[in-house]
Amino acid sequence: MNEAEGHSDNAHNQIIEGILCPICKSDLKTVEKLMIHVETLHSERSQGIGNDYDHKKYFNLIRNPILERHATQTNTLIIRLNKLLENRPRPSQIADRKQHDQKIVPWLDEKNVHLCPECAKKFNIMRGKHHCRLCGSVLCESCSHFLEIEDAKILIGQHEEENQTKQVKHDEEPDTLRTCEHCMRLLLNRKDIIETRVATHPIKKYYEKVQEIRKEIEPEIPIYNKIINSLYEGDSIYTIQDASALRGKILREAERIDDISKRILAIASPQGSREESLKKAIRLSMIRYIKEQLMNIPEIPLEDEIKKLQTKRTQELKQRIERERRLALEAYERYELHSTNNDTIKSSPASKKGSAVRTVDN
Repeated sequence: MNEAEGHSDNAHNQIIEGILCPICKSDLKTVEKLMIHVETLHSERSQGIGNDYDHKKYFNLIRNPILERHATQTNTLIIRLNKLLENRPRPSQIADRKQHDQKIVPWLDEKNVHLCPECAKKFNIMRGKHHCRLCGSVLCESCSHFLEIEDAKILIGQHEEENQTKQVKHDEEPDTLRTCEHCMRLLLNRKDIIETRVATHPIKKYYEKVQEIRKEIEPEIPIYNKIINSLYEGDSIYTIQDASALRGKILREAERIDDISKRILAIASPQGSREESLKKAIRLSMIRYIKEQLMNIPEIPLEDEIKKLQTKRTQELKQRIERERRLALEAYERYELHSTNNDTIKSSPASKKGSAVRTVDN
């Protein structure tokens, strides 16, 4: 009996390797054979093997009270912070500021606190006692945190209303609020949430930059076309330098748009997501815009070609002036001839006789 039990214990403690059946410990060599083995020989006992259990309900049961407690504590701190900033005395008015802070948040009696709750070190002459302005707890200087007033205004929503900050004199302390580790952590978490909500997505930021460039450069294109047409017509109002400077500006802005659209395409996003499709659509749209609107502007004529055009233009103007002068002279000569003929007819004898006859008849 003892030998059988010893043999059984040795078999039980033996290390077996391979793709084993969890029920009979047989080595099936492959996963496919293991699945067939379990389904055929252990179908009744395999129902509890490999089940998935959802712990989300248990997770929420633990997590939700913590979130609610943190939210309640944070909202309480925001309310206190708002009251502390109302009619707050200047940093130089130490006594008034201390009285103001204690009126908003009652301070814990420091006589009953002998150890710093943060570092657990004993208070003494070198390690003085201080109070958190938001919860009133006692802490030492090393464990104190200081909340900037500008950050406090962001938390209570007054940062945008007061764009101009007050200048602090050199002999005054910076305008801050002393807080403990716990209060500071809650406020910084809320600040991160606020900044995340108002933060601009990189795609939107880059796209708005592209729109600004387009708004700036599009009015320049008709002006450039006007300059080029003037040069091809032989006018001397504009020069090649004017056209070259404006063309260079347009092409530089085209390079900027191309670079920004590449940056948009390089932003990390999940494969196959709407964000990925949006990036590709913006990139294709910018390529089409650059090709059809910015790179399609006419070339600047060569200097020799402009000189020929200007010479031709000058000759045409001279010929037109000469033609108009000749036509005007011919018209003037016809007018003089017509006037001379009329005077001759009026001064002839027949004309006088006819006039006399008309007088007698009358």
